[in-house]
Amino acid sequence: MNDQVSTSTKPQLVESRIAEASSWLRRRNRGLLACVGFTAFLLVSAPALAVVAVAPTLGAAAQFGALGNSGVTGSALPGTVVNGNVGSAPTVPTVTNFPPSTVPAPFVIYTAADPVTAQAHADAATAYGFLAGQGLGTPLGNTLDNLTLTPGLYSSGAADLGASTSLTLNDPSPGKTGIFVFNVASSLIMNVGSVVTGTANPCNVYWRVGSSATLNGNSFMGTVIADTSITVGGGNVSGRVLAGAVTATGIVTMPTGGNTIGGCSAPVLPPTLGKAFSPATINAGGASTLTITLSNPDAAIATLSSALTDTLPGGVVIAPAPAAATTCGGGAAVTAIAGAGAVALSSGSTIPATGSCTVTVNVTAAIGGSYINTLNIGALATSNGNNAGPAIATLTVVSPVLPPTLGKAFGPATINAGGVSTLTITLSNPDAAVATLSSALTDTLPGGVVIAPVPAAATTCGGGAAVTAIAGAGAVVLSSGSTIPATGSCTVTVNVTAAVGGTYINTLNIGALATSNGSNAAAAIATLTVPAIAITTLTTQASFGVTLGGAISDTATLSGGTAPTGAITFNLYGPNDALCSGAAIFTTPVAVNGNGNYSSAPFTPVAIGTYRWVANYGGDTNNAATTNGCNALNESVGVTAVMPIAAAGIPTLSEWAMIMLAAFLVITGFAAMRRQAR
Repeated sequence: MNDQVSTSTKPQLVESRIAEASSWLRRRNRGLLACVGFTAFLLVSAPALAVVAVAPTLGAAAQFGALGNSGVTGSALPGTVVNGNVGSAPTVPTVTNFPPSTVPAPFVIYTAADPVTAQAHADAATAYGFLAGQGLGTPLGNTLDNLTLTPGLYSSGAADLGASTSLTLNDPSPGKTGIFVFNVASSLIMNVGSVVTGTANPCNVYWRVGSSATLNGNSFMGTVIADTSITVGGGNVSGRVLAGAVTATGIVTMPTGGNTIGGCSAPVLPPTLGKAFSPATINAGGASTLTITLSNPDAAIATLSSALTDTLPGGVVIAPAPAAATTCGGGAAVTAIAGAGAVALSSGSTIPATGSCTVTVNVTAAIGGSYINTLNIGALATSNGNNAGPAIATLTVVSPVLPPTLGKAFGPATINAGGVSTLTITLSNPDAAVATLSSALTDTLPGGVVIAPVPAAATTCGGGAAVTAIAGAGAVVLSSGSTIPATGSCTVTVNVTAAVGGTYINTLNIGALATSNGSNAAAAIATLTVPAIAITTLTTQASFGVTLGGAISDTATLSGGTAPTGAITFNLYGPNDALCSGAAIFTTPVAVNGNGNYSSAPFTPVAIGTYRWVANYGGDTNNAATTNGCNALNESVGVTAVMPIAAAGIPTLSEWAMIMLAAFLVITGFAAMRRQAR
């Protein structure tokens, strides 16, 4: 009986075990599938990481707010304000409707074919190719509606931003240095009411458009480089519009007016001149090399619009072996005929962007004396303007009487305010006997020039020579008893600086160098040029929107100045003054003491609506004034009514947090299965 019972229950036990195993497998598979599915959902739903983008070099095109290939047509009244140069090249450079459209100083309108516009067009075409060469990056599709993007490289077929929608470009970096590049294969269309907004720096946003661009939205940010034409409706463009980069039919059209274009263009910086003789002292009939230095501080190549001619002082001529040469570009040629009294650099020669080039030639003089060679203001005429200060150098020629001579030069001859130049004083002794200073040689610097914080004063003179040069002082002194070698020379060098722009002429008068061999019979003169005024930039950021009863404020970052002073005035306009044409409802001036951040006093609105800040820097002697204008980017603040406290929203996770969470869930799932298996 027991055997029968035992036999009959075995199949039932096996069936039960099989059922339990099957149930366990089903539960495990459901858990595994859930983990894998959730992981896939997180990875698919997370946006792709943006490809790093690189900004192009715009060269001469950076100066322009609007550049066409076959013309630029401004808007009718009330006109469009273009904060940048306006021009067209190389075909049919027609610029119309300026006025009523305007280009404020220091920017200019090029109404005819010009080397500047030709170079700008070439540079825009180069930038277009550079952007295309970066590839597609992250595809966006053809619709940009309500996207929020961070710096990177993006692509689209025919980009379209729908009516009353927004594209938000946010730069999380502290300095807003992130680069946005959009490679659009065909057309770019910003429809009516659309906005391109966000925390990105508009000057770091670039749109390469394969055909035409139509910007009809309320606001747009970035530099548009289009293959064909660009149309700018009534909205503001914070950037540049560069049309016809490749084809010859690109025109910029502004049909509506009442808006602005610009904010990223920089005015042209004019070239400067410097010159020096080496050696600065020669015997009668000897040779000295005259070096003329042409410097171009601008980002665009400077092309000579006429020849640069240096007429030598009477008695100085080109040496029998001129050895004339130049490092300038553009097919530059130097004309220097032995025995002639002038050297010339050809028209069309070029000075590299943010660089310099030189002209060198050997000169001589048959009669002793001090010869002052001057290139006057305006002698160097280029596509970037003319030199604002003269270039002066002194050649001392030793007569049969062989007293010591003096020469001096600043190197470099042109510096920015607050920069450093090395003053070199050369003491030459043509006599066969050592010359010993019978009194100290004192060089009193011109007013405004002082010894630099790091003087680095030195001398090659003998006799226990010592140089006195105290940082911040106005003179350098070589000690009495110092010696100049026979038929040789020695030097005194010291670093100097100037805080204020100007042309500083430094002179050591006749007799300043008193020695056992006599005194110098000619003065030594050198010129230090410091550009007179700095171009400042004002970047502003209003506070975030508040509810009624909260305070709002504005912050401005002043940059590019040379020890700027004066004041920044913050003006606030109320909700009923969209054009900032009435009186400001709140004004707060803030004293300026150098480049940096400045903030307005807070203001507490009493009515809801949109408030607009306008910040103005008034400038000073060394710094140009600047303003951000009404409705500038990031200068509007919304004030809303106090709303009931809403339930807290569901918190969201960042992309990396979602990826880590997904990985954690997968690991947890597998761990659970292993525990169940045991």
